[in-house]
Amino acid sequence: MAPIFTGNWFGFGAAAGAAPPRGHVEVLFSEYNTLYGSSTSQVSSPTKVLNPSIKYLYVIGAGAGGAGTNTVGPDNGGGAGGGAGSIPKLTGYSIPAPNYGAPIFVAVARGADTDAGASTQIYLNGAAVLTLGGGGGGVSNGGPGGAGGTVSVPGLSLLAAFPSSNEVSGGSGGQGGTRNVRAGAPGNSGTGGGGCGGGGGGGAHVSPQPGGSGGPSNHPFNINNYNIIQTAPALSYPNPFPISTNGAAGGPQAPQNGGGIVASGGDVGLALGGSGNGQDSNSGYSGGAGAGLLITSPNSPGTYFGGGGGGVRGQILNPNARPTIRGNGGGGFIIVVGSSFQLVAGVDY
Repeated sequence: MAPIFTGNWFGFGAAAGAAPPRGHVEVLFSEYNTLYGSSTSQVSSPTKVLNPSIKYLYVIGAGAGGAGTNTVGPDNGGGAGGGAGSIPKLTGYSIPAPNYGAPIFVAVARGADTDAGASTQIYLNGAAVLTLGGGGGGVSNGGPGGAGGTVSVPGLSLLAAFPSSNEVSGGSGGQGGTRNVRAGAPGNSGTGGGGCGGGGGGGAHVSPQPGGSGGPSNHPFNINNYNIIQTAPALSYPNPFPISTNGAAGGPQAPQNGGGIVASGGDVGLALGGSGNGQDSNSGYSGGAGAGLLITSPNSPGTYFGGGGGGVRGQILNPNARPTIRGNGGGGFIIVVGSSFQLVAGVDY
């Protein structure tokens, strides 16, 4: 795997014969969540204490995608879930001096199963210093899709070598279709370099109206590779520690008569296209899931995280509940690297 930088040694990789860096680099966390839950549902890592020399954090991650609506009117499709806020490219931040050597942990979002997605966060000294917000949930009965999640960094400072566009809001979910008026609008993709896409809105009853396709992620689907060379690796992580991220197209509309627990279309990784058993053959199509970010690292499952769930079709039969109806948003992930020096090209360490 190619290093992030070439020519000098910067902790991520090195040219042949380069001298090792003077300082400390380690992978602090590499956490992901493949479970589903409520808008506040997170799983926290164990707390670590930062090596006092660590002054910088390098982060890549996503919150959880929002869910497509869980309740649908008799004729109208449901709105889709929004994509999660994300940092799809490894991005560097400085730690305030009072937090050198502080306790640190991460909280990783579960995917949304009925409403908005939860946030993925970094905590220093008990306070959230970086939040990757979850996508909003869709609204039923022809309603709008959820808003995309946003990124906030109240307790760290972005390093000058990294553009603020690396902090990417998720795409919004598509609106549900209304009988004889409109089909489900497709979910919008993330902006500012490519983040997690929103799901497609559900189709309406009669005709049958089509559902929307999910929004894509990480235009133009380029792969980002990193090979982190640790000078003081944690025992649980290999050295070097390779990471790759990638995007995908959003999911297609789910089949008209597909549904139940297993759908034959519309899913993208952990984000699920809407589905449900229609009352008759005119009940429309459910929307496809928004694409999340594919993350692959030594301890990750290599799947897509953070995409929005698809909107559900109109005319759903009872029981009107999961898993008969589905459109879950994808769970979150985060990788955090700590360093005592800036891992920036053009500086010889």
